[in-house]
Amino acid sequence: MGEASATTQWWTRRAFMHTPERMAQIAVEARRQHGWTVQQLADEAGVPANLVETIESGRPAPANLDQVYRVFRALHVKILALPSSLVGGAA
Repeated sequence: MGEASATTQWWTRRAFMHTPERMAQIAVEARRQHGWTVQQLADEAGVPANLVETIESGRPAPANLDQVYRVFRALHVKILALPSSLVGGAA
């Protein structure tokens, strides 16, 4: 359990990712909490580093949602909502 459990518990607060900026903030904070670089997170999630950079920029383009979920799963962040700009809804 150890370190991963503490990280998971830290991120169990309910924070909706209702804007691209909020999603970016959560991604950056969680990655730093893990002590990972962008490349380390990308490797852990099995996605390209430029996808992590795009998420963290706060300017996501419509993307492969499976890859976005993999990034947040690697960070132990439960996604409660996604910005409409990412899922194709009205901005």
